[in-house]
Amino acid sequence: MNYRSQVAGVRSQEKRRSNHLQRDGFVQDAKAYQRLLDIAARADEDEAIRQGLDDVAHGRTRPVREFFEEFRRKHGIPRSKAKAQAIRSRVN
Repeated sequence: MNYRSQVAGVRSQEKRRSNHLQRDGFVQDAKAYQRLLDIAARADEDEAIRQGLDDVAHGRTRPVREFFEEFRRKHGIPRSKAKAQAIRSRVN
């Protein structure tokens, strides 16, 4: 079970009583619970950044121009010569 499905399960089982949340007989202050969710979300962001940096370190990336050219061809998006030249002049 992943984090998001756990959170969804917790939220569906929450019973709000004043400023406290109850789940399976465990009562927790709502602010403390929100802090826990914020920490977990931050951990997900940190892991995504770590994975991205690892991809760069191991050469699992490619130039953005190459990606967009493939995307353009795959989806049949035409490219005008004037626009291509303008893009090249701004980048270089």
